[in-house]
This record gives sequence, structure tokens and C-alpha cells, in this order.
Amino acid sequence: MARPSLLIIDDDDDLRELLAEVLDGEGYRVRSAPSGAEGLRMLDGVDLVLLDLHMRGMNGAATARAIRATAPIVLVSAHADLAEVASEIGSPYFVGKPFQLDDLLATIEAALASSR
Repeated sequence: MARPSLLIIDDDDDLRELLAEVLDGEGYRVRSAPSGAEGLRMLDGVDLVLLDLHMRGMNGAATARAIRATAPIVLVSAHADLAEVASEIGSPYFVGKPFQLDDLLATIEAALASSR
């Protein structure tokens, strides 16, 4: 079985690189993008998107609306009303920053399982 492909879209370079390294170690194929616009160009073949809400340029909510028909989305953000925003964009999957790695991994697995 092919490893699931994840796309991380977050403008925090350090967090994006750390997540990519950790998730690769967990068995995922990982790509990353520093902006919503760049992430949209990288969607081909992606099984799931990890998406921050607060980014320069195209924000996470606009990016999510453009992605949601293509791949499941897990919002990963420090946004105060994260659950409300997740509901508005139609994604039941979200993890607040700062997060525990186990919580993120469980949320990723749940989102992937629901899309199979």
C-alpha cells in the first residue's frame, strides 16, 4: 500500500520543516508550501492537507475553500475560534497550536480514514 501523501501549507518555515521531518518519519510522503497560492499548485496526488489559517497573502480560509473538493483538510492553527472556522469551511478536523504530536497524528489518521 502506498504511503499517504500530505501537503503542509504554513508560512512558518521552522514549523513546516519540523512537521515535514516528523511526518516523513511516521511513514507519510510529505510536501510543503509556504503560502496558500503555492500550495494550490501542489495539490495533485495529495491525500490530505495540513493548513494554517494565518498566512500572508492568501489566508488559510480562502485556501481551504479552494482545496476542500480536492483533499481533506486538517486545520493547524492558533486561531481563537478554530472550531468555528473549521465548521464554516466544512472541515471537522483541526488541531490548535501549540499541539501535542500524538493529537496531530490521531487527527491526520481520522481524516484519512474518513476519506477512504
